[in-house]
Amino acid sequence: MTKRFIFIEIILYLMFMTIDLFAESDWFGRLSVMLKLSSISLCFFYVVAIHTKQKTKDTHLMRIILLSTLASDVVLLLTRYFSLGIIFFILVQVLYAYRITRRERRLFKTVVFLAIAIGFAMFYSIKKDAGYGGLVEVGIFYAALFIWNIIELATANRERFTNKRFFFIGLVLYAICDIHVLIYNFPSYFQSNALLQLWYGFSGIGMWFFYLPGQVLLSMSAQLDGEAVSLDSEVL
Repeated sequence: MTKRFIFIEIILYLMFMTIDLFAESDWFGRLSVMLKLSSISLCFFYVVAIHTKQKTKDTHLMRIILLSTLASDVVLLLTRYFSLGIIFFILVQVLYAYRITRRERRLFKTVVFLAIAIGFAMFYSIKKDAGYGGLVEVGIFYAALFIWNIIELATANRERFTNKRFFFIGLVLYAICDIHVLIYNFPSYFQSNALLQLWYGFSGIGMWFFYLPGQVLLSMSAQLDGEAVSLDSEVL
């Protein structure tokens, strides 16, 4: 199953990257979007298939994470509700934070509820439902949560994660993708010299260049997790 998953993802990746690099028509642009959404959908269904076989707490959690990731991508690629897309990604990072530190339940549940409350408070305080209104405030909160997750995972006991390498590399690639999203949305800061302009030019391609490999590794980290706790014995 994993080999087929990787093979199909590679095909989808090569197809939409080729389109993004060499095709400029609107039709090809729409095709690229559909291929990207298909690749993330495949990550979700891959984790669902893993959960069907393993039925662990971790695979159950990863189903929710990949579904939230897919929801965010749908919003960001098909609509102009950018802040809503970031809210979904905040939820994803909250869930990854829970995955990393789920054994410290009492303290972390407080952090989780606080994070969700702040995130949605930011969202509902945005005056404009579409466009870039409120993106900076929401984005700062999202970035802080993401950085915290990477630090926590990097310093976590390796014995807690039989999948730590895939989990960590996937999360770092995900972060690199978001750096390019930031660059792409603030072009005025990257026009001071030729090198920064070149980086800005790459940022539009760089997002998905790093994003899909990261999501594939994060999805595979559920397969590699050695945790054998059944949902019947321990509920999320």
